[in-house]
Amino acid sequence: TEVALGCITPGGDVFFTLDGTEPSTASGKYEKPFKLTESATLKAFVAKTGMPNSGVLTAEFHKIPVGRTLTLNTAFANQYSGGGDLCLIDFIRGPLNFRTGAWQGYQGVDVDAVIDLGSIQLINKLEAGFLQDVGAWIFMPLEVQYYVSADGKEFQHIGTVMNEVSHRTLGVNIQNFTLNFSTKARFIKVIAKNQGTCPDWHVGEGQPAWIFADEIAIE
Repeated sequence: TEVALGCITPGGDVFFTLDGTEPSTASGKYEKPFKLTESATLKAFVAKTGMPNSGVLTAEFHKIPVGRTLTLNTAFANQYSGGGDLCLIDFIRGPLNFRTGAWQGYQGVDVDAVIDLGSIQLINKLEAGFLQDVGAWIFMPLEVQYYVSADGKEFQHIGTVMNEVSHRTLGVNIQNFTLNFSTKARFIKVIAKNQGTCPDWHVGEGQPAWIFADEIAIE
């Protein structure tokens, strides 16, 4: 990934680090765009003589493991793409505000995703994150089902994690549906069950309910 830095103040110098440490004028000075080949936490600020230093900007870059791919068997809504087809495996966790662009939204359908690790690997934990904001018609999935496979054709159900957040709970809530186990597999299927429509007590009664997902973590 090529990274370019800049500042709107003429004559300002950008200083940065890539290891997550706080930058200073003794840190690397930005001269030209550079390439990242591994995960990195970039922190940068601008310094200019006669002016106070700017605040520190932080950006995280996550490298998806080589060979890992994602297939979506249900479609996300274009306006809530979460950045695209790899949103659920991009290592970026969604914040409390679903409008930031880190969440991927599914309206009226389940989330049905298959991850190919590229080779058979030992798996000890699966986790999928979801957000609920009933005022925006976004509900937790009823449950999240996990399956594994060696060939991508025959899948074995290894566990189901039930929702623990009431659909009547107001405000914004985030729940990680975590399953701990140990097995070897190449393919992982995750199905998050949508409740279908907004309940009868909701202002959107009978309208398609949303599911917002952010990340499927694999350990």
